[in-house]
Amino acid sequence: MKKADIEGMVVVKFTVGADGLVKNVSISKSLQPDADEAVLRIVKGMNTKVGHWQPAIKEGKAVDAELCLPVKFALDSTTINKEPLQYAEELPRFPGCEHITDVQERSVCATEKLYQFISYNIKYPKEDRDNNIEGHVIVQFVIGADGSISSFNVLRAPSEGLKQEALRVMNAMDAMPDKWIPARNEGKAVAMTFTLPIKFKLQDEQKSNPIESKAPEVLVSNATIKVIPNPAQESITVSIFKDTHTLKIFDTAGKLMITQKVTSDSTTSETMNISALKPGQYIVQVISDKESLSAAFAVVK
Repeated sequence: MKKADIEGMVVVKFTVGADGLVKNVSISKSLQPDADEAVLRIVKGMNTKVGHWQPAIKEGKAVDAELCLPVKFALDSTTINKEPLQYAEELPRFPGCEHITDVQERSVCATEKLYQFISYNIKYPKEDRDNNIEGHVIVQFVIGADGSISSFNVLRAPSEGLKQEALRVMNAMDAMPDKWIPARNEGKAVAMTFTLPIKFKLQDEQKSNPIESKAPEVLVSNATIKVIPNPAQESITVSIFKDTHTLKIFDTAGKLMITQKVTSDSTTSETMNISALKPGQYIVQVISDKESLSAAFAVVK
């Protein structure tokens, strides 16, 4: 809204139906009539311009879910780049899939390309391997409006060695000839903060034998865990895997905020009350006796 010199944030509330369509669109936090109208127009047009959302799942069935989306207005791209968004209408993508026209297929392809890049480039530090150190490294960085990546920051790591290895891979990613596809708001490229959980896991043979017989397993844990809605206000629905017994939520400093036990063996998702959490970014961890996976999500009020 540069013409009117408007800066600030509009928060729009809407329902994603069990059929994946947007409905009940309204402004939760107003900025100015023109800004509010622009946001309403974009959200109401999602059904035809973006396609169906993935609905929330409860007890194995698709259900309606309310979602709040913050939309930031700034005077120019410089202002946006100085304050990266935590969420955008169109999320950034790893390069290599722009030939795919279907939005959902392109997103899946980009995610797989990201996983492949990390798995190919990352190396398990010898000291950590010899000492059987495993766990998640949570990396946060900024994807600029031009697709460049910067401001690498490890929010949490089991060891200094795994932290430095994650940073080394991020620097290798920065040196790629192809840039990321940036996030977009109102059709314009914007800078956005991106949080990436990476799981370091040794295979059983390596835990008792310091001589590496197989490549260590390094996983990007967002591969199977989904958080809906994201961003969220009052609650989130988290996809879980077989034998999951505990869900934990951490802030970006690694502080444990919420622990929730899973009581049903048959459910494929679990709903968590997050109303007590302050606005910001968080990591949800899904834990079983055999493995744990993580995903990032944002809280807005």
